[in-house]
Amino acid sequence: MFVCPSCGGQLVLTTTTSGKYLYCCQKKGCDGYMMCSQETKAPSGPRSNMEVRRMRAECHYRFDSLWKGGYLTRRGAYIWLSHRLGLSEDDAHIGKLDTDMCKKLIILVESLHGSLPKAHRKYRRKNG
Repeated sequence: MFVCPSCGGQLVLTTTTSGKYLYCCQKKGCDGYMMCSQETKAPSGPRSNMEVRRMRAECHYRFDSLWKGGYLTRRGAYIWLSHRLGLSEDDAHIGKLDTDMCKKLIILVESLHGSLPKAHRKYRRKNG
């Protein structure tokens, strides 16, 4: 049995409308879930709730600016992420980060943005 990170309820293997498998919380009103291997149905990555998903989306927006803005290649950005967070390259994926690691990554990216020439800052949000 897998436990929901949001409410402590039971996560149950379900199928999405697109035919993919994931573990979802069975408690009414809870949005907790966990991804799984599509072949083995084994859990993969950390359990997720709305807060974690929002943090990951924010991380992607800020992190992707490193390679979309031309400062690093996409691969180079993920290598930078792995080194800065002390992760293996296999684990250096935003979808595998928890809230604390997301916060660390946002700080690291913003620090790097502050040292970039103005031309590379165009993907930053205006207020943050």
